[in-house]
Formats: sequence, structure tokens, C-alpha cells
Amino acid sequence: MKPAWIVLDMGGVLVQVDAGRRLDTWTAGRLKAEEFWPMWLASPAVKRFETGLTDGPDFAREAVAEFGLELSPEEFLTDFEGWLTGPYPGALDLLDRLASLVPLACFSNSSCVHWPILEAMFDCKRRFRHSFATCAMGVLKPDPAAFALVLETLASPPGSVWFFDDNRINVEAARSLGIQAWLVKGAQELQETLEALLPEMQNAS
Repeated sequence: MKPAWIVLDMGGVLVQVDAGRRLDTWTAGRLKAEEFWPMWLASPAVKRFETGLTDGPDFAREAVAEFGLELSPEEFLTDFEGWLTGPYPGALDLLDRLASLVPLACFSNSSCVHWPILEAMFDCKRRFRHSFATCAMGVLKPDPAAFALVLETLASPPGSVWFFDDNRINVEAARSLGIQAWLVKGAQELQETLEALLPEMQNAS
């Protein structure tokens, strides 16, 4: 049975994120990616920024200090702005096919720096019935309160909502509220999962 809504994460699912491509330079080889990203996800500075409590320059100063980065706040902010390198191949076409079958929403842990870029990149007002950016919501995934806000806006039972994210913690948080959720990485994996769940995707145009 079709869901009432499909809710999609953006970074790592629809859009390619070239985050930390200069990580060795930033930390003088002190941190590897597998060590840095758990710190990033748990960072108080990141949480404040992605819930709309700080602006870009303040966040850059806090992040450089918190992570001990070997660059200036101005250099970090310039690099940070370029982390979103574009949609995954086929992502926009996939959204257009999917929107002909099921109402779509996006739900992204995003900041005041990246969210306007994402809105323009995906023409969100046209492709999504609802867009949920944490910098406007004031709460982040995987906090259950973030998912509760989404469900309240969609006005649908949790079991009728399908959610796709590239972070297992977010998927597990959604499932804890009764949302049907899948872990996917990139648009190709998203497409394959959706085509298995929705056979009519094969003929959607």
C-alpha cells in the first residue's frame, strides 16, 4: 500500500556532501574522518548552529576552537559553504517521478548557510509539499521532538509515513515513533529501495 507521505533526508541521500575534504590539513593529520564525524554530530557548536541559535561567523569561530582546526574562522566558513557539491546523479529525475505517485517532504539537519543553497538546488517549493529544515524548527534529528513536529505538520499517522535517511541513528529514531524508515546512501540506493517498495515507480514518468 502506498504511504500517505514520503519524507526524505537531503545530505547523503539526495545531495552529495564533500565534507572535510581537507580534514588532514585542518587538523594537521591529528584526526581521521572516522574520528571527526562522530565529534561533529555530537558537537555543541554544530547543534546550536543547525537549530538556528548562531549565525555563520559565530559558528565558524566556535567550530575552529572546538575542533582545534588549523585554519581561520573565515577560511573554515568559506570551505563549509562549499560542502554541498550538487545533487547525486539522477536525484532530480527521481524526485519528479516519485512526486507523481506520492506527496513528498524533505527533512534535513541544516543550517542558515546550507539551507538556502539546498532550496535553490532542488527547487524545494516545487518538488516538496513540505520542507523541514532544523535551523527553522529549532530541534535536530534524531530528537523525537523533531519527528513529532514533522508528523504534526503532515497530519498523518506515523505508520503511513515513509522516511529515508543515510544516518542509522535517525532511522532508528523514526522507527521508535512508528514511522516506517529505511537506511539509504545516495540517490541510486534510494531509487532501488523505492522501486522494490513501489513497483509502479518502474512506469512513473
